[in-house]
Amino acid sequence: MLKQSLKPSANRRCVLAPIAVLVAMALASVPGLARAQACCTATGGGEFAVVGRCKHAVLAVQTTLEKGIGTFNNQGNYSRLNNVEVDDVVVSFGGGIRLFHPKWQIYGSIPTRFQYRSFAGTPGDLSAGLGDITTTVRWTALEDNLMGISADDADSFIPFVDLYLGAKMPTGRAPEDSRTATGADITGDGAWQLIVGTKVSKFVTSEHVMELGAAYSHRFARSIATVGGVNDFEAGDELNLRLGYLHIPNLEWSWGLNTSLKLEGKARMNGFAVPRSQSRRLRFGAHVTWGFDFPYWEATLSGVMDALWDDAGTNLPYVGPALSLTLRRQFP
Repeated sequence: MLKQSLKPSANRRCVLAPIAVLVAMALASVPGLARAQACCTATGGGEFAVVGRCKHAVLAVQTTLEKGIGTFNNQGNYSRLNNVEVDDVVVSFGGGIRLFHPKWQIYGSIPTRFQYRSFAGTPGDLSAGLGDITTTVRWTALEDNLMGISADDADSFIPFVDLYLGAKMPTGRAPEDSRTATGADITGDGAWQLIVGTKVSKFVTSEHVMELGAAYSHRFARSIATVGGVNDFEAGDELNLRLGYLHIPNLEWSWGLNTSLKLEGKARMNGFAVPRSQSRRLRFGAHVTWGFDFPYWEATLSGVMDALWDDAGTNLPYVGPALSLTLRRQFP
């Protein structure tokens, strides 16, 4: 009798034990799943060659359509382009890899530009050429816990902090080397450029990320031939500031918004500042990323638009919208 009364209880324990184990495993996996979700999809727009979190390497191609619809003069006045057509297609190949340590990576991009210019009273010009190649070394100095901010956890306020040092090489055709009346064959700045910058990313929650970026660029002087002879020309240094928001609802999709401001100092000719040569550019952007074969393949559609009101820009010959499609093959 005693043996028979104990048998149902033993059976219940046999059934409940594996269920309890499964429940415990599921509860334990919730933070890990959220962490994996944030870690593996936390790549913002505008960084198509940067190796993402939790990845070892990346190969990418990006196609960008640019349309010039307006211009800013040296006093900051905006006006629409009339009887002028400015259309560009930029195809960029890029890639990056983490070297020596997971916190270090090197990446770069090689752009090819296809450009069309047509001005009233002149024949249109179509030109294609290599743009300026860039390469960058990046170090993650601090790491976020990816779970968001908690008032009772001081460590949860620590963000990702990335520091980088890059170079842009004058592999494109410089403005002074143009062979067309419209400048359609100008595909580069013509100067060596040194870039230092930082990006700060903070997971406010496991799905919502705020981003701040700043980069300072120095363009070295070069000799250019003018009507008066050979002169030393140095374009102004640049300061690029960026503010962004990223939403990561799941492993497959993410999207974000951003705004950027580029400030360029006065150029110098033979050591003397060129009056009214400084420039300013304010832009707004958005992007959506689809990880259609997680964690290997993802596609990003992004767009940016210049602010088109007076004083939002200065000394900008062409401004307007740009639309990009990026395909990335990631290697975990």
